[in-house]
Amino acid sequence: MSWTVHRVLADIENDEERFAATLTPPEGKTRWTADDASRSPARRQSLLFDADGICPGLPQ
Repeated sequence: MSWTVHRVLADIENDEERFAATLTPPEGKTRWTADDASRSPARRQSLLFDADGICPGLPQ
């Protein structure tokens, strides 16, 4: 697994969820890619959005 995937999944605050995510690639895949990691449901839950639905940490 690449460093980029580890960095993206590191945003998952719960240790158990983060470790489970790193050990379980997306359905139908044999390994994580950076694109898959950034689209994972766990990653999306860890992002904070303002009242307008904008996440300051993501490019607009």
